[in-house]
Amino acid sequence: MLFQVVPRGPIAGEPEYRESGWRGDLAVLEVRNGAYRRVTTVPDSIFLRVAGPHPDGVLVTEWSSSGVRGHWLYDPATWRRRPTSLLRGRAFASRAGAVVILPDSQSDTAGAVLLSGGKTMEIGRVPRDGEPVFSPSERRGAIRTADGTMLLEQPQE
Repeated sequence: MLFQVVPRGPIAGEPEYRESGWRGDLAVLEVRNGAYRRVTTVPDSIFLRVAGPHPDGVLVTEWSSSGVRGHWLYDPATWRRRPTSLLRGRAFASRAGAVVILPDSQSDTAGAVLLSGGKTMEIGRVPRDGEPVFSPSERRGAIRTADGTMLLEQPQE
């Protein structure tokens, strides 16, 4: 199980309280024995958020207090990362390859974008705190937009 670790203190110095923590590394929990290990090391003020599984690895968003800094694909065998050229914003990925991006927005809504099969499609305005959901097979998904619920389905091959 992959999760975010938020330390209570800075890398160098005495632990002290900070509302959102000091940084956000990723760790893997071995469910069978309860052991976990950190698989990333980021500097203070950098946070990683898992966007979801992807055919090319695990899609992870990197952000700081100034917003999204970029997206990375991590190899779950080695935890080495490589950059992606995805749009900036909150990303949500499915194992089937679909990625929904909610661009950073100062308003209450954001224009969601679907990336799938090498194509980019705007899917409408969504609440800034909205999130898509994917079926267990991850070939289908849905997101609530200003025009209603948008259903996402990967075409049958």
